[in-house]
Amino acid sequence: MRNIHLIQFLILIRRLGLRNILRNLNYRISKKYKFSKLRRIKHESPVGPFFSDLKNFEGSINLYNNSWENKQTYFSWYIKNTSSIPNWNELCIAGVPFGDQKKDWHQIEINKSDKDIKEVWEASRMDWLITFSQKIYLGDITYIEKINEWLSDWISSNPAYKGPNWTCSQEASIRIINFCLASNILKKDYELNNSSIDFINMHLKRILPSLEYSISQQNNHATTEAAALFIGGLFLKNNGIEGSDAYLKTGRKVLEERVSSLISSCGVFSQYSTNYQRMLIDTLSMCEYWRIHFNENKFSEKFYIQSKLCLNWLTNLVDSENGDVPNLGANDGSLLIPLIGKDFYRDYRLSVELASKIFLDKSVYDNDDCFLSLFSWLGLEISQDKYPIKKNQNTIGGGFLMTRSQSLLAIFRYPDFKFRPSQEDIFHLDLWIDGKNILRDGGTFTYLRNSDNEYFSSASAHNTIQFDDHKQMPRLGKFLYGNWPNVIEKKFNTLEGSSINFLASYRDSGSNFHERSLTFNDKSITVVDRFEDSFSLGKLRWRLEPGDWTLSDNSIYKNNIRIEISENNDLEEIAIKQGWESRFYKYKSEVPILEISFKDTTSIKTQISW
Repeated sequence: MRNIHLIQFLILIRRLGLRNILRNLNYRISKKYKFSKLRRIKHESPVGPFFSDLKNFEGSINLYNNSWENKQTYFSWYIKNTSSIPNWNELCIAGVPFGDQKKDWHQIEINKSDKDIKEVWEASRMDWLITFSQKIYLGDITYIEKINEWLSDWISSNPAYKGPNWTCSQEASIRIINFCLASNILKKDYELNNSSIDFINMHLKRILPSLEYSISQQNNHATTEAAALFIGGLFLKNNGIEGSDAYLKTGRKVLEERVSSLISSCGVFSQYSTNYQRMLIDTLSMCEYWRIHFNENKFSEKFYIQSKLCLNWLTNLVDSENGDVPNLGANDGSLLIPLIGKDFYRDYRLSVELASKIFLDKSVYDNDDCFLSLFSWLGLEISQDKYPIKKNQNTIGGGFLMTRSQSLLAIFRYPDFKFRPSQEDIFHLDLWIDGKNILRDGGTFTYLRNSDNEYFSSASAHNTIQFDDHKQMPRLGKFLYGNWPNVIEKKFNTLEGSSINFLASYRDSGSNFHERSLTFNDKSITVVDRFEDSFSLGKLRWRLEPGDWTLSDNSIYKNNIRIEISENNDLEEIAIKQGWESRFYKYKSEVPILEISFKDTTSIKTQISW
């Protein structure tokens, strides 16, 4: 048994990458070492005003981000009806202080068992800068005082490199991206005053020495931080600030390398998540937008190839009518370009349309006021050339099968882990029919290690089979699983007409074998689950669209959707139960679940028709 654990440990090291592990260890040691680069950074906290000599614009753009207009909006859904300055050290929903406000950033424990630090970080991402700058542009001069007052209060409450809002360099990066976007709205990108220059410099100094650690994570941290160094460096360079080239060159180099390494050949980003796929697309769009804006040299050819692949994969998942997408993987509420209001959080068309303009000079969707307003804020025009989305297509790679037809979108998750998985979602099937998410993913809800986190990351929150109490992969940490399964067999076949068949199999951490075969036809899907009888109790779950489902014998139906279960022996139970889904961070709602319990059987067939 010890030999098995040792082998699994060595395999995990190889998959994470020894160099990445060493980067991680070096970062942790550096936080404790008094004379390390991490702990040597110093900067005097700037004193406002940050924006002065502003014009009375009186612009006329129809839509803007009203999320912070006479209110505070968190995670795009939670609203506090107050126009007061936030308590920067308070959990925005729980309403309690996080603490440690006077400590140096490297002394603060961010993974507290009872306090979710993301609730503190949310206000300090400074989405409100966008609202305030847009209001000024639209002619409300009262926001000139407000934008400077809030920035000064933030600096006073968060002096350089002290308190929880300095613990994460990605959070500092998001502040810089929003600050630069607000500067552009206020037409100050070429003429920043000393306070604004200090604000940007203070943040870039915090980001730069943490970059090696962020690279080790192989996720959005390094891409966002490299983007902030690149964008912030551009702003400093074009204001004649000495030393800005170092930020600019480092940001460019890391961004190009990360884009090359973390995006698969079919466009899937390393985090296996639609929310993080959008965040990456928005990050790349902003970098290319500012590069063009400041007339800098182009990125590498590989950068543009990978960016377009990433965009294409996301575009194929977006519903063209409402902009929604499958809720795959981790969803922490991130929305990087908040130029339009809170109601657009789940409308991914905005990100797709912007990236299509920037990277392809094409338009994906029909002209709409939300796209026109978005482009107006950035000084862009809608492209007349259309980017064609194929009505019928199949894409395999990066651990996903995606198939779409005139009325169907289905995405199936199989184990092909080049990067670390974040959920037990192996063999999850997400199904959309005529724009409605019939079979759905549970989401994330919270990163806090509690019962909610365990539920939403488990097989229980996905459309797959759970064998006894075994996990698909053993949980080793907050964001780390061990013993990543490999796909044993994978087959794809085109059948008569437009029908296709896909089969995959794997063995979980409890040595349970599971094979799932899917056959897609014009008006039906057949799912056959086959497994070895080495467990006491298995549960197959189909997480359903909310509504009035009727269960009759082994079938369940709603409107024109029918799901029928058959097996080669008796089932223990088939019932409609209640579960949870989270489509916004920190928000959950009930969903019906068709749960099939079984013991003495080796296969179950699910027929879905509409």
